[in-house]
Amino acid sequence: MNIMRSTFFKSACASASLVLAVGHTPIALAHVQGGSLGPAAQATDLYTVTCSTPTFRLRTRVKDNTAGSSLVQVQTRKGPIATNTTDPSGGNTAYSPVVYNNSGTGAYNVLVDKTTMGLNSYTLEYHCETAAGGHTGTGIIQNQNQ
Repeated sequence: MNIMRSTFFKSACASASLVLAVGHTPIALAHVQGGSLGPAAQATDLYTVTCSTPTFRLRTRVKDNTAGSSLVQVQTRKGPIATNTTDPSGGNTAYSPVVYNNSGTGAYNVLVDKTTMGLNSYTLEYHCETAAGGHTGTGIIQNQNQ
């Protein structure tokens, strides 16, 4: 009988620990993708971001991690709707203004490029949201890395 109680107690403690650990796991409110653009002025990285149901919009912004005259920007496109935002100053911790592409569930083309020649690194933030701003399933695939 004591063996059964001991086994039950160990199982109950393990289950409670698992529930507590999962309950305290932080929820990601946004997704980030780091990248770099080669020296050519036309260097462009292309991603496909896929938003699960019930997505209303894709939220994006970009941070130019390299100081200099070349600025990094991000464009999103799905169907007839396209958006754009540019980080106004590289090499600091600030992102570009947030933009929303309200094209619903499905695949979005996301392009990251720069304004002039020179090497640039960047951080892309992307997030699929409901109309109320809640998180929905978000996936990313890189199609082109320049």
